[in-house]
Amino acid sequence: MATAQQLRDVLLAYTIQTNSDLGCFTDPNMKALLPTLAPATLRNIGDRTAMKAHLNETFPAKKALVKLQMQKTLTKIHLSYDLSTSPDDNAILAVSAHFLDDNGIPQQRLIALRQQYGTSGNDIAKALREVITEWDLESHIGCVMSDGASNKDSSAEVLFQSLNPEYEKQDAIERYLYCYRHAFSLIGRVALYGEDFEAFERASQRLNCEGLSDDLLSLWRRRGPIGKLHNLVMWVRSSPQRKQLFNSTVPEAQDSGLDILLASVSTLEQQLVLNDSTRWRSTFLMIRRALAQRDHIKVFIAKNASEVEATLQVPKEDRLDDQDWLVLDELHPVLTPLYELASSAPASVPSAYGNHALWETLTCIEYIHKGLRPWIKLFGHGTIHPCLPASQPHPRQAIRDRQAAAQCADRYSRLEASSQAHLRVSIMNGWSKLNEYFESLEKSPLYAAAVILHPGLGTKCLPGFWAQTDTAVNDLHRYRHNWYQNGATGPKLRAGSQSVPFSAELEQYIRPGEWQSEGGFDNPIQWWMRNRGKFPTVSKLALDILAIPANTVDCARALEASKLTMASQCEEMAPDTLEKVECLRNWLYRSAVVMGGLN
Repeated sequence: MATAQQLRDVLLAYTIQTNSDLGCFTDPNMKALLPTLAPATLRNIGDRTAMKAHLNETFPAKKALVKLQMQKTLTKIHLSYDLSTSPDDNAILAVSAHFLDDNGIPQQRLIALRQQYGTSGNDIAKALREVITEWDLESHIGCVMSDGASNKDSSAEVLFQSLNPEYEKQDAIERYLYCYRHAFSLIGRVALYGEDFEAFERASQRLNCEGLSDDLLSLWRRRGPIGKLHNLVMWVRSSPQRKQLFNSTVPEAQDSGLDILLASVSTLEQQLVLNDSTRWRSTFLMIRRALAQRDHIKVFIAKNASEVEATLQVPKEDRLDDQDWLVLDELHPVLTPLYELASSAPASVPSAYGNHALWETLTCIEYIHKGLRPWIKLFGHGTIHPCLPASQPHPRQAIRDRQAAAQCADRYSRLEASSQAHLRVSIMNGWSKLNEYFESLEKSPLYAAAVILHPGLGTKCLPGFWAQTDTAVNDLHRYRHNWYQNGATGPKLRAGSQSVPFSAELEQYIRPGEWQSEGGFDNPIQWWMRNRGKFPTVSKLALDILAIPANTVDCARALEASKLTMASQCEEMAPDTLEKVECLRNWLYRSAVVMGGLN
């Protein structure tokens, strides 16, 4: 027979993992069911007050267990954080810890989700410092991964100098990394909406909330074919009659000889996707669905134009023409890599990309650059940033590049001047933002270090991205000294001083040798785990660096989950209660704690 404590644990775990209201067990049906299962132990333990009390009793013990686990990690502990706005318009900060366990398995723990007062660099640094102190992590911190806010550098300096006053500004900036998913989203937004994308998104959201439909339509029309598509989809979906008319054109489209849908589609697939103006990925999905339904849409527009009443017609300004479709055709493949890499589960991304490891950041950039390269060469004045792949590719790759550029030039020549200008601005805006991201990468040698310490990549893969391979290798010496010789945040390495054993090991690793014929490079972390005996000092640095997350996705997911939690509660949930619920949810999911004999 389960004890009352075990039953309370199970009920609390159920509430947390199913995102249920803390008072869900006071429902009459549940109150009738539970006593039949355990009448002796289920008296008055499932109401809201009891559940909240049990949460407050349980959390400290589980937190102590997680804290103990984090004192025994194989690697340094790296933090990631993200900010969001709660449904009640408060700023919420989520902080995650990342490390390798004794088996070399990457681990993540949500260690804070709390209301944030102030979002300046100093405010963020102070909040992170409080979390670090609360979890006794001062001597364990390696790097911090942020969402790339403009105050990132100032926050880095304040935080790391609070950990050790001898830390210089550049040392701090090098350890404060930029979430690549956030960067790729910014590139997508600026390519779709322009350099003023934030102002555009705010205006779109405001006009939509105020119901100013004419102003909203005009705002979107200024965004070219994408805006016209948005307005068309919004018009179709604004009434059941219009949606029915749109769907009724499918049989006519299939009989029109325009090479329309070759296979039947479900009702869901027939629906056009209306983008959320504040999420660029939904705009991409709208474009993708529209291209798949292109002939369907053309038939609908042609049929709709014959409507007698003008009020029943799609506005002329929002009717997509052939030039609009050509622009959408060109933007779609440019945006596809950005969408795949910025998505939570990029299943369609080639296997070399998208597993959210730091060493993959540069390869992900190459994936994006590959799609932009022909256009930049065509336009002729896009500055190639030094971080970009070298301009002397393999001869066969050079041939493919020339062919791709020729194909782009041919398609570009078919566009009218206005369409050419729109496409050019979109691509160059994205390229400019990509260059900004490259500049942020150059601030930290850790990206290059992660490539060097991947046994399947190594220094041979650096020249295409990093101008000076020798500099990247030398930085490994400096990082090892700063991290291990003098603690987590020790003083800088003096010029000319090096660790001889480490230097010899690193040279042996970099130099082609027998170990390179061993294979098994798919999982670089496990490769280093197996070769710790061969490279005892280099392996420690390698594991520390390979444990660094490449993005803040875990924090973003926790913030989204917290919004659902707040929405599921029948009564307002206090901020500290929300933090306990979300942290326990994460720890249960990661099998870090057990409740009621279950995890």
